[in-house]
Amino acid sequence: MLDQTVWRADMAFTFKNLSPTTVRGYHVWAIPYVCLMRKSQLAEKLMFPIAKYRAQELAYQMGVVEKGSWRGKLIRLVLEPICWALGVFATEQNWESLWQPAK
Repeated sequence: MLDQTVWRADMAFTFKNLSPTTVRGYHVWAIPYVCLMRKSQLAEKLMFPIAKYRAQELAYQMGVVEKGSWRGKLIRLVLEPICWALGVFATEQNWESLWQPAK
């Protein structure tokens, strides 16, 4: 649902700037949430604004778009430390399972 250029900038920012601990913590909740979104349009609609504003801000940080997002900054300020804290205690998650056919 995100613009492909913005999504790619989001991914590039993540690989370049977020610690493996933060990414691991993100996977703890995001992988199950993606599975939920595949079954629930409500879950998808609830997450979309969060993902959109954060991605817009990251695309701005990567120089891909001209304008950032104050909502994206706020989302990052709140969620990234939570992801890091989860990642401290989490083991590596199988994110590749999201790309496997449903059983």
